[in-house]
Amino acid sequence: MSTALDIRAGATAKRLIEKFGKPMLLKRIYAVPYDPATGKAGTVPAIYAVTGVITTPSANTLMPGSLVTAGDRFVLIAGQSLLQAGEPGDSDVLEIDGVDWEIINIQPIYSGEDVAIYSLLVR
Repeated sequence: MSTALDIRAGATAKRLIEKFGKPMLLKRIYAVPYDPATGKAGTVPAIYAVTGVITTPSANTLMPGSLVTAGDRFVLIAGQSLLQAGEPGDSDVLEIDGVDWEIINIQPIYSGEDVAIYSLLVR
């Protein structure tokens, strides 16, 4: 159950990221069930507009479970802005300024039980 502080923290994160961030697209591919008529199983893309803050990792940045390499970026996205899209996955792609970035690692930052911010390592 969310507390008043959790709700305020999430709303503050969303407001600041939307104010200082830049627009980007979260692209997700959904599998379509097998069609016996065509003999194929397909995919359907879903695109969600989000706003994120982009940072460059410093030399001493650690991300549990992955190595940070030259050219990687961190993107902060407010948890409340992903209510429609849901939690980002490592098979999703983030389009920033027309360039597709692969999501390497996802670190949710919680305020109580709610995710206030997702920190994404993209390459």
